[in-house]
Amino acid sequence: DLRSKYMNAAMTTPATVFPAILSNSNYYLDKISSIGWIEELKQEIIGKFEDAYCFPSILSMVEQGSFFIGYYQQRQAFFQKDNQTEPNE
Repeated sequence: DLRSKYMNAAMTTPATVFPAILSNSNYYLDKISSIGWIEELKQEIIGKFEDAYCFPSILSMVEQGSFFIGYYQQRQAFFQKDNQTEPNE
């Protein structure tokens, strides 16, 4: 699967992997119907970089750990119910 193919490389050398992932993403996005929120998420991620065309060449071990944790936090967020609300205070 794509995740296992790209995860380690994306975590260590994002500048070599993310351009390929982004260019290939359109192929996969065309195959699914719920494209809107995925495009929004893609733009949110890209927007976190000062320059959308500038991914870090190499991540330090600390940055790799942060990448890994962030990846799994985001995956967890996908499985949360959309209708969860904050308790009233």
